Amino acid sequence: MAVSGCLLACGRRIAYYVASMDRLTTWLWRYKGRVFAGFVSLLLVNAATIVVPLIIGDAIDQLAAGQGRLLVSGLMILGLGAVIMVFRFLWRYFFIGTSRRIEQELRAKLYRHLLLLSASFYNEKKTGDLMAHATNDVDAVQRACGFGILTIIDPLFMVPISIAIMLSINTRLTLYAVAPLPILTLFMLGFGRVIHRRFEILQASYSQLMEKVRENISGIRVLKSFVQEAGTEEDFAQTNREYLQKNMSLVRVSGLFHPV
Repeated sequence: MAVSGCLLACGRRIAYYVASMDRLTTWLWRYKGRVFAGFVSLLLVNAATIVVPLIIGDAIDQLAAGQGRLLVSGLMILGLGAVIMVFRFLWRYFFIGTSRRIEQELRAKLYRHLLLLSASFYNEKKTGDLMAHATNDVDAVQRACGFGILTIIDPLFMVPISIAIMLSINTRLTLYAVAPLPILTLFMLGFGRVIHRRFEILQASYSQLMEKVRENISGIRVLKSFVQEAGTEEDFAQTNREYLQKNMSLVRVSGLFHPV
């Protein structure tokens, strides 16, 4: 029963991620030309990055054989460095620029949708939740459409090509080098689940904070009439401290994740 429950939970999580990626793909497809240009630029950067160590290794081998061609090797590395600089700017321009355009359209679409909703909707929903959706949630989508896509595409090219070149040089050392990858993959999956859970908690806290701001501003006359400024200030400070603690809880896990 425990195994079947675990498999069911994993299946639901995979279905959720697939559905999320499908929605992101719909937005990215609107800018398929820019995404393709960014993809080509990224591939060129990766290819040039892989070639540089090969040139350095060849230069060392030539020096060991007494046939130094350092000037030629140095010029080749400088040329590749220029290529990397130009196309790294281009993939950032296309990928990040596209994510900013999607963010702009998504905010406009959300705003238009909010204008069409009935008054009963706003009576049932908290303003803080709506503000959180319009700010942090849209920012999260923007990051997913920018650097999120990059983190998916980049390893798909770099890892197989790098391993293939390493295998052609020394099979045994390559096996030693890639041996930790399965363990690192498990660590990344575990960190990803923890980060996702803490991010959702942080979003809920941010929504509560925004709702607290709205209540204090809209009810400022009542607060002043009953001389509740000090209590309200302390309550708001406590809400901010809780938000800070949850934010730091997420930052601590993210800080451990990035070095890994």
